[in-house]
Amino acid sequence: MLNLEQERVIDLEQQKIIFAHITKIMKNKIETLENQRNIASYALAAKIASEPDARALKKRVKRKTIYCIVICAVMACGSVIAINQLKSDEIVTPFKTRYLVENLRGDTVDTWKFWKIDADSTLVVNIVNSGMVDEHKIKSIKEVILSTDKISIDDSITHKGLGTSSTYFAGWKGALEESSMTKTKYAIPTKFKIIESESEIGNIIIELSALKDQDGYSGFTKSTVDGNEILKSQIVIYDVDSLSDDELATIVRHEFGHAIGLGHSTAPEDLMAPTINMQIPYISECDADAISQLYDGVAMDKTVCMK
Repeated sequence: MLNLEQERVIDLEQQKIIFAHITKIMKNKIETLENQRNIASYALAAKIASEPDARALKKRVKRKTIYCIVICAVMACGSVIAINQLKSDEIVTPFKTRYLVENLRGDTVDTWKFWKIDADSTLVVNIVNSGMVDEHKIKSIKEVILSTDKISIDDSITHKGLGTSSTYFAGWKGALEESSMTKTKYAIPTKFKIIESESEIGNIIIELSALKDQDGYSGFTKSTVDGNEILKSQIVIYDVDSLSDDELATIVRHEFGHAIGLGHSTAPEDLMAPTINMQIPYISECDADAISQLYDGVAMDKTVCMK
């Protein structure tokens, strides 16, 4: 399977071939127009002595030639723009293939696909290119997955009420263990083994990349599925060198939610919102509730946040 960088190299090579073909066509067209202009010029020169309006005729022919060249250039630009738009749409498609839901009552979290595993199964999480970052960043990534810490945050910060608070989870293990307290049809993953290998082995791959995504994304998750079952998930974190420990942890926390099966939240302050809010970069109770519903067999549905 090609990785994202390889796919983009192939895509750029295809664009190069298309543009070269267009350039060749336009070059031939311009040469043809130049030949036609030269022929017209010779004809005009022969008629100068006998035709009083020859000079005006020559100007008209020259103007027509220029118009043809301009029209061809505009057509070429239009072709390039259309091709660029097509390629751009193809590149961003993986980011827009998640299930969307209508917000019927309060904020919602989209549920997507889920893992079908035994209750005692362990998912292997592989951090690829771990040598690109220091140990502090690797530790942050591991805590995002393995931490069971809970955090209480005043609801006034998220405009959800006064005098009340909500519980958030620092790591997915803690959130998933909370979700698993509700009886579900399928076992919720709660056991993870983290390895650091350059080969893409494991159930969930977290690839650290120095590249910047051309569309401005900080992270991207791609899951291989069979029906509603997730077979493997691959996370790419872009431009890791520019990220602080907290920023890296938050992006991984968000993308890991996709790898487990969640889509996006309609609540702008939620971790699973399309644009991550660094003010509250933790897993919400609503995210945990969404996991419970998803693994109870309600795939491609929504969970309504009660707060």
